[in-house]
Amino acid sequence: MQVDPANSANSPSKKLTTGSTTCDYVQVEDPAVTESLPLVSPPSPSASRAASLPGVIAGTMHHQGNFTGDVTDSVLTAVSMQPGSVIADRYEIVDELGRGGMGIVYKATDKKDNNKFVALKILNNPGSGQVNEKLLYRFIREGKAHQGLKHPHILECFDFNPQYPYLAMELLEGGSLKSPVTNLSLEQRILIMADICDALQYAHQNTLIHRDVKPGNILLGTELTSDDYLQRPVAKLADFGLVLIPDATRVTRTGDLTGSAIYMSPEQAGGKRQHLSGVSDLYSIGIILYEIVSGKVPFDGGGSGELLAILQQHQSATPIPLSELKPEISNTNLPPGLEPIIMTLLKKDPAHRYYTQASDLASDLRNIVKPKKAKTKLKPPPV
Repeated sequence: MQVDPANSANSPSKKLTTGSTTCDYVQVEDPAVTESLPLVSPPSPSASRAASLPGVIAGTMHHQGNFTGDVTDSVLTAVSMQPGSVIADRYEIVDELGRGGMGIVYKATDKKDNNKFVALKILNNPGSGQVNEKLLYRFIREGKAHQGLKHPHILECFDFNPQYPYLAMELLEGGSLKSPVTNLSLEQRILIMADICDALQYAHQNTLIHRDVKPGNILLGTELTSDDYLQRPVAKLADFGLVLIPDATRVTRTGDLTGSAIYMSPEQAGGKRQHLSGVSDLYSIGIILYEIVSGKVPFDGGGSGELLAILQQHQSATPIPLSELKPEISNTNLPPGLEPIIMTLLKKDPAHRYYTQASDLASDLRNIVKPKKAKTKLKPPPV
């Protein structure tokens, strides 16, 4: 896993504000629109107390050779891991890659696999000496869901240990689709999105809805693809921290919000959990495609970046057609059929988004980019 430097604690990033809360423009859960999450005070190190955290079994961690504690200490010291720290007698910290709402991601070496470099995600905490019970449950749920997914366009999870807890994943060194990638053509970016649609199709077939499809979660490798289309960096979908698993224990109530506001579907923005489906993820694909073509997202709160304004736009505002947003953009300058696909994906009603399967969208996107070999064509949405 490669964390975009823009997400690093030491790098500036675009912000959203709501009330007195300021956060990354990727909104996970905001106190203004969701319930307060209960905090569990950390017990002193002991197996019995560590076991009081749901789903966690007491374990040990060694910190620079002079620290041994239970799982609670592992979670609490995650914010200050230094190079040389060893996790579970296996992963040695090399450097911090970045931080998110749920975890801190480190570059580490796997001592049990010829010191192979991995991305090690360790549960974050608010730095107040307390463990968020829901965050812990969600992290463990992410690990169980991610570990079971094996697909060429989904970031591989090598190891998940709920005792500490951590996720060990493959390390990609090409940044993300959020990073400035000036050397990629429009056609290459469209094909990358087709690859991500393949990943979503696989996830949906496994009854998982990602709920956080965004450029920062589309990671790029340094290797190139070898198929019948233009060569492009290998792209992989990452971060299943907000994955929706039907019939699983709920972490949020109906009406609560989880996801990234800029890329959130109308049904997700409205807190309508019962209406979420794989088509909700395809709406997010439409947002990314719109941004790829125009350099702008369709809904930004009228330029204010205000969270609630963005959520309202997703639910009620009509996106400006690409050809009107920038006069130089027209169907004569875009690959034929691309704008109708994008505008159809952005329909408010999931039933009107035309595509019900991510694989069908992937096929149409690839056929827009004129394959070297003939492919089966689907009928694109009407203009």
